[in-house]
Amino acid sequence: MKFDEIVSVLGEFGPYQKRIYFLICLPSITVYIQMVINIFTMAVPAHRCAVPGLDNDTYAIQDSHHAAIVNTSISPHDSCHVIIDVVNGTVLKNSTLAEGPFRSAFSPSGVSNSEMVRGSGENVSLMEGHLAENSEAKTQEATCSRYVYDTSVFSKTIVTQMNLVCEQKTKVTHAKMALFAGATFAAVGCVPPSDVFGRKRMLMVSFFFHAVASLAITWSTYYIPLCVFMFLNGMASVGVFAHSFVIGMELVGPSKRVWAGFVIEVCFALGLVLLAPMAYLLRDWQHLQIASAIVPFGYLSYYWLIPESPRWLLSKGRVLEAEAIIRTAAKVNKVTLPARVLDEQSLRVETQEFAVTLGYYGLALNIGSLSGNIFLNVFISSGVLELVSYLLCPVSAGQTGSPMAQLGPHAAGWARCTLTILHGAIRPQV
Repeated sequence: MKFDEIVSVLGEFGPYQKRIYFLICLPSITVYIQMVINIFTMAVPAHRCAVPGLDNDTYAIQDSHHAAIVNTSISPHDSCHVIIDVVNGTVLKNSTLAEGPFRSAFSPSGVSNSEMVRGSGENVSLMEGHLAENSEAKTQEATCSRYVYDTSVFSKTIVTQMNLVCEQKTKVTHAKMALFAGATFAAVGCVPPSDVFGRKRMLMVSFFFHAVASLAITWSTYYIPLCVFMFLNGMASVGVFAHSFVIGMELVGPSKRVWAGFVIEVCFALGLVLLAPMAYLLRDWQHLQIASAIVPFGYLSYYWLIPESPRWLLSKGRVLEAEAIIRTAAKVNKVTLPARVLDEQSLRVETQEFAVTLGYYGLALNIGSLSGNIFLNVFISSGVLELVSYLLCPVSAGQTGSPMAQLGPHAAGWARCTLTILHGAIRPQV
């Protein structure tokens, strides 16, 4: 008998398959969380240069003295430069604004109010006292390397911790690229090893790296290690999803595979629905990363909870092992026994999936750029709507047939993306 015939005898989606499939679906939740968590962990809050010499400077304006200092030394239209006096090479000069709560910043020990305090390294330079009132004074902008950030939404992100703004802002994009470079590598390279070493074995390897890499990101306080662990996390996350999906599909009968395929995608979207409230409660990126990284360690218990794919065992001639699993399934399902693999159409499906994935993540990862509340945008615009769409997909596929069910959303998505590009070109300020 062919394996699909064996599954039909066992029951295409009996109690045994349901139990295994439920376990297989759970990792999809944390996989998707790790794929899009940088919406929050790498969010770029409002920021500006810190006033040189003002060690207790904050983004929030504290009082009128602070406002005067910031307005004179920082351009309101440029968050990456400070304004300096060309003649003196200073930011501030002469004397009286050194009164009030910021006095300590302007009165270093051994320096009088009439002396200039010249900084080095991170600080440009500073003269104590009142802001320049000379209308003829010549000023120019200078690059700064110390910043203050708005902490009203996030107490800390990777961006604020590593100062990945201004000249360093491209590093944010590169770190995200490292994640998807790992994901792409796994999408291309994870299937051959699972064909050689087994679905379950490669799933366990992916679980291990998924857990370790996602937790290691938390303590990556330097940029290069961060990118390395982002790459490993992307690779492991896709590996977990791919191997889980294959194991689940190979245990389910042909008539149930469409529904089973959509159910695992529902769990995928559920990850985004859960991520938004998690990020709302945990505003520090390290706390959020730790919270999302703890659960994957529990998946290591799957070594004892799920079987190897009987289909793979039969394809390798390991008939006795496959028969033992099939007999166990038959016992649980209260039935009996047996072998084959998948078909072609792979290239067509993989090309389509590449295009869909490219567009999907291009939209999902830019939710943070939308106006409004970032937590509600992620929860409603992406999480809830995506969850609803997954629930409607099996219905539309059954009513219109699979090709038409794919063609309609593809056409609508293409039209919407095209209109977005045209709208941005015509009205770029909106």
